[in-house]
This record gives sequence, C-alpha cells and structure tokens, in this order.
Amino acid sequence: MGNIYKALQQVQGKKQGLKSAARRRASHRAMQSSSGRDVVIPEKPLLGLYHNIESLLKECPKKVIQFIASRDGEGTSTVVRDYGQMLADKLNKSVVIFDADQVNPKQHTYFKINPVYGWDVLFDGDEIHDECFYQVRDLTLYVCPVLPGSPVNRKILESSKVAAVWSKLKERFDYILVDSPSEDVSTVGIAIAKTVDGVVLVLEAEKTRYPMAENTKNVIEKNGGKILGVVFNKRRQYIPDFIYNRL
Repeated sequence: MGNIYKALQQVQGKKQGLKSAARRRASHRAMQSSSGRDVVIPEKPLLGLYHNIESLLKECPKKVIQFIASRDGEGTSTVVRDYGQMLADKLNKSVVIFDADQVNPKQHTYFKINPVYGWDVLFDGDEIHDECFYQVRDLTLYVCPVLPGSPVNRKILESSKVAAVWSKLKERFDYILVDSPSEDVSTVGIAIAKTVDGVVLVLEAEKTRYPMAENTKNVIEKNGGKILGVVFNKRRQYIPDFIYNRL
C-alpha cells in the first residue's frame, strides 16, 4: 500500500507540468445523471475502476463489491452511487446498491425513495422479495435500502445468512454494490467483508493518514476480506481521480 502513497506524492510534485487549464476543466466536468443532477465523479475514472475490477475478478461473472472507508465522511456513498449509475447507464449492467450503512443511510434520501421495506426482507425465507428493490428512474439500477432506525439489521448483517443473500441477488443482478459504514463508526462493514467478492477501500485524498488506511486494510484482510484496491476520492487538481492499484 506504500507504493500507492508514493505514486500519489510523485504526481502531486509534478502539477507544474500539467498540460493546460482546458484539460483540467474538461477532466473535472461532471456527468449529468438522468435526473438532471450532477454526478460528482467523472466518467473516465469510473470506467477505469470497472475495467480493473473486471480484470481482478475474471472468475466472477457476477460480482458483489463492497466499498468501505477508514473514517466517516470520506465519500463512500457518493462513490457507490456514481459507480452504480455509470454501470447501469453506460454499460447496461443490472445493478443494485445495497445500503448497509444503518448508522447514516444516504442512498434512499439521495434518490428520493420513501422505503416501506428494507433489505431485512431478503432474510425472510428463501425467495427474493421484489418489494425491497426500488428502481432508479428508468435505469437498470435499484436501491435496496436500510430502514432507518431498524434495531435488527446489524445482527442480520453479521450472521451467516449474508453469503446466501449475495448468491440470491446474483441470480438477478450483474453487480451488487455494498455501501458500508466506515470502520470508525461500525463493525458491520468489517464483519461482512469476508462474504463479498472484493473490497474497495475509499480514502479522501490529502486527508486520510497512511497508518489509518493501513490499519483498515489489515483488519479487513485479517477478517477474511479480499482487498481489490484503493479509491482516492475528492481530488483537487488534475490527475486521475482514482489511483486504483492491486495491493
């Protein structure tokens, strides 16, 4: 993981050699979602993230990818929803965002969903229940929300039933994107890391300290999770918004 930080420092030291202001502006121009709201992350790095995940998980035709941060506020939910919208809108993938952050769930609010059912319904019996999936506009993108204030969800996510739920969701979706609470807020994300196909660590560029990120990586791996790489979020200058390397 030290190589990632070294690469970041080297790029930052070369910002005087940037091509032009026009290139900077073009690179930071946001995609427009179908709702007319800006998507925060540019399309090019999102596509790069997709190709890297595909190359690292060739054995998985359908994938459960977890996104998690070391600390709250690093933009995990933003990365998840922008990536999900890109997969559905640009690549015609069927995608569900599984909001596992019961401490501060954001996805249903962002997409203006008023959920009646949450993903705890998935653990009731052996069938997939359509009522817990909420379609985003006319995209092949769905949100499986967490019901705010539900007292049972944490125990469910830490149970052995999670892997079975992923298998059922793969029958319906190409990508299951898990929006996890940060490590400093909840242990839920760490607990389920071992059940997914791969984990992407979200770091806020120029904010998250190396020891904190390294500790989160080690905890995930110690608990059986497979780290795919790192997303550097909230970049300020023109360099690739994602430095995505296999660790």
